[in-house]
Amino acid sequence: MRNNCFFRCFVVLAFLAVSSLSPAATPPQKAKPDSSKTEPAVQQGIALYKKGDFRRALASFDKAIAAEPKNPVTYVLRGKVKYRLFDFDGAIADQTQAIKLDPKLAEAYADRGVMRLAKGDADGAIADHTQAIVLNRKYAQAYNNRGFARIRKSDLDGALIDFNYALKLNPFYAEAYVNRGSIYLEKRKFEEALNDATRALAIDPKLDGAYNLRGRIYLREGKNKVAIEEFDKALEINPKLATAFFGRGTARIALNELTKGLADLQQAVSLVPALKPQAASLIEKAEKGLKQSK
Repeated sequence: MRNNCFFRCFVVLAFLAVSSLSPAATPPQKAKPDSSKTEPAVQQGIALYKKGDFRRALASFDKAIAAEPKNPVTYVLRGKVKYRLFDFDGAIADQTQAIKLDPKLAEAYADRGVMRLAKGDADGAIADHTQAIVLNRKYAQAYNNRGFARIRKSDLDGALIDFNYALKLNPFYAEAYVNRGSIYLEKRKFEEALNDATRALAIDPKLDGAYNLRGRIYLREGKNKVAIEEFDKALEINPKLATAFFGRGTARIALNELTKGLADLQQAVSLVPALKPQAASLIEKAEKGLKQSK
């Protein structure tokens, strides 16, 4: 993999910034909770999850599991909530319990793969997504997420194969276009990368990652003003998108807009401290330039 800061940042933030890596918000299709004892709590938990009220959703699923501890789907659902609350160990434990109860539940493997990747276990993630695919050959999200895990292993060609197959299964998978476009960008295939970002936006005009990708493409091409416009659009949709702050800050420093660029980079690091090593040299450059201008 090339020593490209933007690509490293993209991978660092994959499980946080890309919705395609998030476990689905709805229960699996093969097994739905139907017990009269747990149905109200489960439905309440799903509704709260969709509203983003994860702590109350967790309480609902806790209640459902206490009433019926052998329903694998409820563990899958609670695992999704714990993932959203950044309790990755608890999320993995719930998916593992779901698998013990139903070894053929593909979504439990896929979700556990996401959670393992969030903890940096790329090998475990690949294994889980592969098992999900074995159980469901048409599981587009599992191919997409396995592609992300392959990126963590520096296997860009393998990731590209997975993203291509995800899009073959689902040509309207906007996030997969963004993911594939990021691979094309790393391979310096700028036209293909831009085409994928544009396709993603045609499917979902509010996909922050697509605007962010376009910004990254223009930045790599040296088109800093256009890049800033794209990062602005991404941040209008998602004001907490750290990679967009990082990219905009990089572009602003290239244009000698040091004060604004420094503020953007500091905001990126504030949102995601893991970006600090990548941002350090740019922050130092901006601070040095501002001191010299006084």
